[in-house]
Amino acid sequence: MHKTVIKSLFISLLFFCRPLLAQERDSLLIKPDTPDVVFRPDTGFADSVVIKKDSAAVKKKTKKPFLSQPVKYSSRDSMKFDMVARKVYLWGEAQIDYQDINLKADYIIFDMASNVVFASGWPDDSTHEITGKPVFVQGREKFESEELTYNFKTKKGYITNIKTEQDGGYLHSDITKRNPNGEVNLRKGKYTTCDNDHPHFYLALSKAKMIPEDKIVSGPAFMVISDVPLPIGIPFGFFPNTSAASKSGVLIPQYGEDRTRGFKLQNGGYYWAINDYMDATITGDIYTRGSWGLNMASNYRYRYHYSGRASFGYYYNVYNKKDNNIVKDYTIIWSHQQDPKSNPFKTFTANVNMSSSSFDKQNAMYNPLARTNNTKTSSIMYTRRWPTLPVNMSLGLRHSQNSISKQVTMDLPSFAFNSTTIYPFRRKNATGKMKWYENIQTMYNSSFENTVITSDSALFTKHAFDSMNNGFKHTIPISTNIKVGNFMNITPSINYTGMLYTNYIKKFYDANSIDTLTNTYLRTAKIDSMRYIHGWTPRIGVTLNPKLYGMYQVRNSRVKAIRHVMSPTASFIYAPDVSSLNPQAKKYEGYYVDQDTNTVNYSYFEKGRYGAPFPVRNKKGSTQSGSLSLSIRNTLEMKMLSKEDTGIAVKKVPILENFDFTTSYNPFADKKTTKQWSNINMNAGTRLFDGKYNIRMTGIFNPYQYVKQKKLNAASITNPADRYYYKDTVA
Repeated sequence: MHKTVIKSLFISLLFFCRPLLAQERDSLLIKPDTPDVVFRPDTGFADSVVIKKDSAAVKKKTKKPFLSQPVKYSSRDSMKFDMVARKVYLWGEAQIDYQDINLKADYIIFDMASNVVFASGWPDDSTHEITGKPVFVQGREKFESEELTYNFKTKKGYITNIKTEQDGGYLHSDITKRNPNGEVNLRKGKYTTCDNDHPHFYLALSKAKMIPEDKIVSGPAFMVISDVPLPIGIPFGFFPNTSAASKSGVLIPQYGEDRTRGFKLQNGGYYWAINDYMDATITGDIYTRGSWGLNMASNYRYRYHYSGRASFGYYYNVYNKKDNNIVKDYTIIWSHQQDPKSNPFKTFTANVNMSSSSFDKQNAMYNPLARTNNTKTSSIMYTRRWPTLPVNMSLGLRHSQNSISKQVTMDLPSFAFNSTTIYPFRRKNATGKMKWYENIQTMYNSSFENTVITSDSALFTKHAFDSMNNGFKHTIPISTNIKVGNFMNITPSINYTGMLYTNYIKKFYDANSIDTLTNTYLRTAKIDSMRYIHGWTPRIGVTLNPKLYGMYQVRNSRVKAIRHVMSPTASFIYAPDVSSLNPQAKKYEGYYVDQDTNTVNYSYFEKGRYGAPFPVRNKKGSTQSGSLSLSIRNTLEMKMLSKEDTGIAVKKVPILENFDFTTSYNPFADKKTTKQWSNINMNAGTRLFDGKYNIRMTGIFNPYQYVKQKKLNAASITNPADRYYYKDTVA
């Protein structure tokens, strides 16, 4: 059947196209690479065949085309050509485009001979409801209807049951005629602010005329509520019908009174509609007691690309001239969003909200949310990735402030350049079992941050510049995962770390001078000098995670078996002394002698943006560290026959979903200052009655015993001692 249809269509097209081969321009052009069909303007099908008469060639004049541009039409479901009547039938999400006119409907008939298009909905196959009703768009004009007939040549239209939005209201009409000049005549119309297809209330219009970009004028009209006419009528109606496009003009100020600043004229200024993509507003406030304010705002939108709004406000508030009680406030707000479809490899977003600490309190008196919000945050972020390279980049600015403490923290800028995970030894077309070295992975991470922590009053001063804390850091981690047997994983790694700082610190103990900030005799000096510090940090980790199963069979019972699963895990991480691998590491450290004649080591770069690259050596002169983590997870469940079945179906019922213990041990910790064992944490839980009730239990156990100690000028207290409770009780 499909072959017959294709064959018939091919023969029809062949006969239809034959008289067109002699034309200078095709009357119907179908592009093979797109579903759209382009209809060229009607040339009257005049032949351009040269007729020889007395050796003189005479060409027949062609008619001037009625349409100045091609008509494009397409459909999702099907398309039928009537070659004799020169009509095109479109079904399913049909669409016709001509100049600035766009028509969509589920059923469209296009008469190429008369340049008339008819559009309507189409009944749904299952619900038999009419769907896909015509939607006509021309410029800013848009309306929906039941049926539509439009002549592209005369620009006249006949529409039934129209609905269109006009300046915040909705206009309905049973019968509508559209004139060539764009004016629309309506009969049996309705004007309402209700957006329903059948409005709850409306003003019934006997007849009306809609003039685009101007007004709507109607004859006698009366009010209707819930389809009940009311004895409230008017002899004629007049409704503004301005376009959605904004117009420039003066903004009339509002009159009011402020309790502390006096009478006021507020929000007076000028609105400037720059173009279709951007506008600007400048307004001012003035008060009788000397205060004034200035606000500037702009909205912008580039369709399918980005949109946003920016505003700036400055207020000069005078509360008492005699006491010189004058407060200067400012606010900066910026919101920018990028359309996700505009560029998948580049993104730019902004959400800025910053102001002086007293701005919301003094200038947002009628906004309780703003007055009670003590924290403001801002972020500006640009990200970039490359489709052919395994790298990505980000550049951002961050800001946070607290109106109570008046502290402002800013990261400007924050830059990062990273790569994805790379397997340098992995085969592209691997066959067979993977070699151990093929799991070696590496990457590159780098970042630069500049942080300022200051008060809002000193934000734009030299003090804020001097308090900048910045630095650059890049790392190259190299690691692999080696599996030994079924239960052991070994993960050796080595990291290269490099940092660049513009300053460093030195500490010294001065018994004759006390630091007012730390209230100690320890002094810290900041030295401005650029330093690059780097080195290698090796580490190895070993993990054991076996599973143990226990099963107890039950006979002559609905309970068939009880299974216990115990999953112990032991992981050990060890980092050797880096001073032997990095001889320069000792150059990054200093020491001072405290009041108890103890030697204390410190890093010159511990106050840096990223800290020190290596841990500080302990009293033994080593930086080695490590920890052992232990955990045991238990689950207990039973298999039993279901009551609703004949004994064949078996379901699992949890008794204990988890019964876990976790702890850790640090063999390199200093026993005098740090406990080697951490607390033992217990976590258990289960569900009852098909998960309707959850039971959870937690517990913390200290492996050290408590002893009573006396504190000067205080009662007796108990502190954990450096003795194991189990060891002393057993002994």
